[in-house]
Amino acid sequence: MLDPVTIATGVGALLKSAYSITVELKAFGDSVSIVKDKLNGLLQDVEALTLVLTSMRATFEGITAGVGTDQIGNHWQNISRALENGKETLAQLRGCLRDINKTSRLLDTPIKQLRLNAAADRIGLFREHVQSYRDALQLSLQTVILWTQVSQKQTTDLILPSVNNLHEEVRRVATILNKRIETLHNMIASQAPKVSQRDSQWQDESQMVAMCILRDCIHSAVTVVSSASSKLGSDPGARASMPAADSDLGDLFPRRSMVMLQRYIDSVTGQEDGHGSSLQEMRSLASVPPFESEPVDYPDSDDDLEAEITTVLLNKARKILLAGTGAPLEQSRAERYLKSCLARLSGTRLSNTNSIVVSDKFVESRSLEIQAMELLVSIYCNNSQWGDAQSMLMKKMAVKERFCSKDDSSLIADVLLLARVLLANHGYVEAFPHARRALKAFRKIGHAEGCSESLHVLNCIKMTLCQWAKVPWIAQCGRQSQRSPVSQRAIGWRTIR
Repeated sequence: MLDPVTIATGVGALLKSAYSITVELKAFGDSVSIVKDKLNGLLQDVEALTLVLTSMRATFEGITAGVGTDQIGNHWQNISRALENGKETLAQLRGCLRDINKTSRLLDTPIKQLRLNAAADRIGLFREHVQSYRDALQLSLQTVILWTQVSQKQTTDLILPSVNNLHEEVRRVATILNKRIETLHNMIASQAPKVSQRDSQWQDESQMVAMCILRDCIHSAVTVVSSASSKLGSDPGARASMPAADSDLGDLFPRRSMVMLQRYIDSVTGQEDGHGSSLQEMRSLASVPPFESEPVDYPDSDDDLEAEITTVLLNKARKILLAGTGAPLEQSRAERYLKSCLARLSGTRLSNTNSIVVSDKFVESRSLEIQAMELLVSIYCNNSQWGDAQSMLMKKMAVKERFCSKDDSSLIADVLLLARVLLANHGYVEAFPHARRALKAFRKIGHAEGCSESLHVLNCIKMTLCQWAKVPWIAQCGRQSQRSPVSQRAIGWRTIR
């Protein structure tokens, strides 16, 4: 495990690289005054990173504790990985600046301008990386300071405000990192496997690895904050002022297997190899039926715990929506809970995708997933976020199609709702086939109310398209159909044909 001295040494090495970048940027700006404004933003970000590293080195040099263990030890390990990766990133940035700042005998200033314009996208990516390192290391520094305060049992008046601020900062930084990771992933996926693009693809992959390392650092910081919150929760005076639990941060981090459980399995496997005790014997002992008079408390599995947490989050979101306040803050809180539910349920969906036999737990988790998606669709529709509503509704339909038949009324209602969402989002051409499909399906199962609603949506689409095409007689026919059920039915049949 790492100690504070090792972390302080790593911070010093990264600080030295940041100083060299600052020198390169200032020299470049002095030699070419035309491009100085374009590099001012990068220079300010590097100087901000330098201030964070200076504070971090002073903090770790002042820590008197020995080797870090448990959550703080894991966090120190992730900080060390981020520092090592940061040195590589700053070295690449320094090399890029040196290539741009090469002097030429003729037309030195225009050539440097052309080089800078050619490397503008790459410098923009480096600037985003510097900002990510600054935010992640700043958050890690605040986490270490919080851990020091809790370890020294300082007054809760100083600790509780920092805990509340850390929860907000974690969500902000993790959201930015996830967006950048998704952007890099899309860039890598869109690149063709050509020889000329191998270098750029390798650079994109290395940048995505760097962002994942920073996200791991943020994730370990969350565990430290949770541990500190648990210790503060034992104080009756501070319990009322404690922030919300970290379970609503599940949408920010991908689900992984439990590290402690994996270590236990590895230790059992090692004992099997070294001492001759086999797992079969342990399983045979575990399979012996107990006496009826002795109560047995079976421990919950990871899936059971995830299901319980997901149910709690879903009930919290449903309770907020049923309250009907309509406040933007409450709506965003419910949306956060529901996204956390979907993030937790995605792990069970991926693990059972290739399974032939569908278990009851898998069906139950899909039911929870459909409920969460349905609530999210209602939130998006109430807030007129039609693009998000369309995306979530299509995901919900994809999940339901696996368990429901094509003649299921709830699935047909989702198709009609998708047509309404597309109509509200001005996607008239896309909404038309969905409304027609819903009308056919409702007519097949004999659902009169569904047929009427489908005809109404088709009529609205037709009237809007005719008004755009400036065809008055069809629009007049549509207005007559609203007054006459017979003509409305006739227009609906003509539309289908």
